[in-house]
Amino acid sequence: MYYIIQTTTNDKNTALKISKILVKEKISACAQIVENVISTYRWNENIEFQNEYILQIKCKKLNLKKIINIITENHNYDVPEIIYFSMGIANEKYKIWLDKNC
Repeated sequence: MYYIIQTTTNDKNTALKISKILVKEKISACAQIVENVISTYRWNENIEFQNEYILQIKCKKLNLKKIINIITENHNYDVPEIIYFSMGIANEKYKIWLDKNC
């Protein structure tokens, strides 16, 4: 089983740091940073607007908890978003590549 884990941050260096750790340690085969996202959310009873980066991480199920721990340890937010989705892989060559790299 394969997953996409997603987190957001307002600091590009945080996104780069987390993605580098995960790929270097072969816990994730690929992490993508999506720029120029505007998030609207409630914090301390105020409506906030924040420019953020979305970090999407592709992984195998067996690495899910490791990735969650690495995000938590290296994130700049007190309460980071950490969500995940199961994913199907339609391209067999991509699946082989992902298996080889995480």
